[in-house]
Formats: sequence, structure tokens, C-alpha cells
Amino acid sequence: MTSRSALLSRLAGAIARDAARHPLPWRACHAVRDLLGADGAAVTIRLPAGGQLRLCATGDRSQRLADLHEELGEGPAIDACAAGQPQVTGLDRLAAARWPRFIPAAARVIGRRGTLWSLPMDPAGQVMGAISLHRLAPGSLAEPLPAARFVVNVTAVALLQDPVVGRVLGSAG
Repeated sequence: MTSRSALLSRLAGAIARDAARHPLPWRACHAVRDLLGADGAAVTIRLPAGGQLRLCATGDRSQRLADLHEELGEGPAIDACAAGQPQVTGLDRLAAARWPRFIPAAARVIGRRGTLWSLPMDPAGQVMGAISLHRLAPGSLAEPLPAARFVVNVTAVALLQDPVVGRVLGSAG
């Protein structure tokens, strides 16, 4: 496992890169994907009045998976936000019993061998959204779950500095 200081340094460097070319949510989403060794990622925040807003998706598959959560109202990202706990799942029968509409649709997007992670962003103890990751094949992330949660929460703190995110969440002044 990589030390927290090394993760923080790598994350900060990745988020800072290309600041003139890409907005903060785009850089943060791509940085988390790369740092955690996923094939794709999406960042979604919860709106104060209800609902969600997708800030970024790293590609077509990530976009489609995020759309499925929104369209179907179920899936690991929904549960990660509701429970404040990470959700990790394959696309098997057990997962389909939990999310009967989402899992078959997700399997059409990334294949039956894929794996999904949805990690709540809760840097101050209150869930503000989730970062969802996927891999096209079975396996684990490049870092263990506690380190991945650390990366996600540091990313959440960075996103709170974005003026657009701050306005949407009502925390900018």
C-alpha cells in the first residue's frame, strides 16, 4: 500500500496538471481514475434540493454507467451516497438480486466480467456525492479500499474549492 503522503503528492500533481486546459472536476476525475488504476470514473454530487449532478465522466462507458444510475434510480453509486459506505460489486447474479435493473444494463456497457466501485465523498462526515470507478475485467484497484477512500475524500476537498461546485452545493460565498 502506498503511504498517504505519497498518494496525496501524486494526486495533487495529477490534479494540478493541465489546469489551463481542463476544469477542476475533469482533472480530479481523471486523476482518481489513473491513481486507482480503473478503466473509467465518474464524479457525481448530491444536490441540496435532491437529485444528483454529474461533474465528470472519463469516457463513454463511464458516462453511460452514470446515466444508468440516474435513469434507473438504483445501483452502487445510489447506495454509496445513501449509506455513506463504499459499494464494490461484480456483475453477477448476487449483484443483480440487489440491483435488478442496473446490473444487467451495466453488464451491457462494460461486460459481465467487469467490476464496479462507488466510493462516497464524505470529507466532513456528510456525504456530498460519490466517485464511481469501473474495470472491464475482474481484479482490484491499484490501492486498497482505505487508501482509495482517502484519495476520494481528498478529491472531494479539492472539488469544494471549485466555484461552480461551491455554488451548486451552496457553500461558496
